[in-house]
Amino acid sequence: MTESEKTLLVALANMVDQYLDSYKGSVDPQAMSAAEHAVRALADFGLMRVLSSREAQWTDAGSKLLEEARSAIFQDISSPTKRTGRITVKPRDV
Repeated sequence: MTESEKTLLVALANMVDQYLDSYKGSVDPQAMSAAEHAVRALADFGLMRVLSSREAQWTDAGSKLLEEARSAIFQDISSPTKRTGRITVKPRDV
């Protein structure tokens, strides 16, 4: 996985984690098309396992990615002079 892919996947994983309901380790895409696509994209990278149209689970790799992302966010918040978790977006050359 490239750094660019990891940056995008961290953002997507954080959105899924923050906005989709989870219960006993399962995530519910709530029959929303965007959520279903997000879960499938994370599954394509081995970060989630799709069990049905209404249920998915984080894999060990996905859980690890979320933990790393949370840790980076926490470091960013706790150390305002050392912004390590910031992501810089650069325009692509056309």
